[in-house]
Amino acid sequence: MDDDDSILDEAALTLAQLDHDEIDVGPYEDILSDMASRLDEVGADAADASERAACLAQVLAGEFGFTGDAVTYDDPDNADLIRVIDRLRGLPISLSIVYVVAARCIGWTAEILNLPGHVLVMVGHEARPVIIDPFFRGGVPLGIEGVTALLTAAKGGVSATAQHLTAMPNRAILMRLLLNQATRAEKAGYGRRALLLYS
Repeated sequence: MDDDDSILDEAALTLAQLDHDEIDVGPYEDILSDMASRLDEVGADAADASERAACLAQVLAGEFGFTGDAVTYDDPDNADLIRVIDRLRGLPISLSIVYVVAARCIGWTAEILNLPGHVLVMVGHEARPVIIDPFFRGGVPLGIEGVTALLTAAKGGVSATAQHLTAMPNRAILMRLLLNQATRAEKAGYGRRALLLYS
């Protein structure tokens, strides 16, 4: 599948439905649509990346209540978009999908940025994009110092800059989501499921 052919929310929900064949994803698509509609209302006058990032945080973290699950981080539900929407908690990659889908749905530019062991969301592509962390900080902007600190920690103390961040294509985002599901299945002792996901 070409990257342009993969619609992020549809693909992530389809992957989740493989574990919930009895569940109709229609209501989950409706919830994602409702979030985008609310974001469109709140962000109607948001003129730049900074204002749009603030609107994302207000709607997704503040109003809908999405947050990172640091307490039960390795729970497989955190990498399952259906359960993430049910529980309003998830991993960095699953929460970032929710943020990016809402933003793109109303025509805003948003990308998921790849870090070792973590992901962030970049809002805007103009001269001054804003980077936010849906997992740790409820979508609050990080600033260059925060991004550099995360990169340095991820690289084991080696000096790093924001230039090391790369935007992930949709296929890579979905592969990262699957990899998270696979590693959690392996840790939980579900070897057969882990092999299926890795293959």
